[in-house]
Amino acid sequence: MGVEKLLVELAELGVKVSVDEGKLKVKAPKGAISKELQQGIAQNKAAIIAELSGSSSSLSASSIE
Repeated sequence: MGVEKLLVELAELGVKVSVDEGKLKVKAPKGAISKELQQGIAQNKAAIIAELSGSSSSLSASSIE
């Protein structure tokens, strides 16, 4: 799964992903992140940080629309 697609899917689930002092921060409603999504986040962590650092520092469903 590509980074952009992963971030869109997370945002649609109400998951907020941000970068704080170079570290990836994920805030999600309980049960929102499946094992598959957890793996996608872990596998793409550096790319997600780069993507968010290059644009905005946070992504949510409202910023995608």
